[in-house]
Parts: sequence; structure tokens; C-alpha cells
Amino acid sequence: VEVDQDKAVALMNRVREALETRCEGTSPRACYLLAGASYLGVATTRNLNEFGRLTEESCERGYAEACETLGALAVQGMGVAKDVERAEALLEEACKNGSEDACGNLGWLYVSGDGVEKDVPRGLALMEAACDYGSAGACGNLGWLHASGEEGVEKSVERGVSLLEK
Repeated sequence: VEVDQDKAVALMNRVREALETRCEGTSPRACYLLAGASYLGVATTRNLNEFGRLTEESCERGYAEACETLGALAVQGMGVAKDVERAEALLEEACKNGSEDACGNLGWLYVSGDGVEKDVPRGLALMEAACDYGSAGACGNLGWLHASGEEGVEKSVERGVSLLEK
């Protein structure tokens, strides 16, 4: 299949312009999609600060998926200031609003105790629920914990592998 590079670039630029217009208007989802483009460098130069700014804007305007991403970014300090307390609040809210990935990330935060009070049972419960609802990240983290026996989790390579295969 032959691709006309100029046409592809022109199309990506038109898509970006349309998203910018919608983001400036009433669409927090468009802001979140622009954030992804900034992260990946699609029709723009890769820019983690712009990724963080647009993700934050989208979250503030009520887009739950953006709040889950913003929580994960705040844990790491990637594109936004590192603020684990804020991350915990964002992930908790997104989890309550049905984001299984937020529940999984919040669970990992409690299991690791990275900047929050360590609470392995609560963290495992959140990750189990998230995994059951389809969060591949939560299943992967649980699989690793079971296979390794880390954090006081009963070691079971078989259980670990079955979670990793989910």
C-alpha cells in the first residue's frame, strides 16, 4: 500500500486543528485527545508539559478518564508536579466514577506505600476488583505480586501466571 506522506500530514494537521477548536469550546474529551497527541508527538512535537496541561484541563472539565491519567501522572511527576496526595484524591474519585484503571492504580499506590499510608489489604482488594472488571494493568500487577510473593502476598506462581494471562 502506497501512502502519500504529504496527504497524511495534512490530514493529521486538520484533525489536530479540529480537536483544538473543540477543546477551546465545550469538549473536555477533545482536550484529552490533544493531550495524547502531545504525548505521542502526533502532528506536533512531543511535549510532556503540554500533555500534563491538557490532561489537567480535561479533568477539571469533568472527563473521568483524564482524571485517572492525571492521578497517574501526579504520582510520577510526569508533565505535572509530583503530588502523591493529589494523585490519591484524583485516583479515588476516578475509581468511584467507574474507572477500573484508576482503581488498579490506587490499589498499587496503597500496596507500595509510595507517599501514602501503606495498606496492602485495601490495595489488593482494589486491584482484584479492577482486574475482575478488565484492567490489564491491575491484573499484571496482581500477577507479579502473586508470582513473586512480594508485599506479604501468598506466593503462587500458578495464580500469578493466570492473572498475567487475563
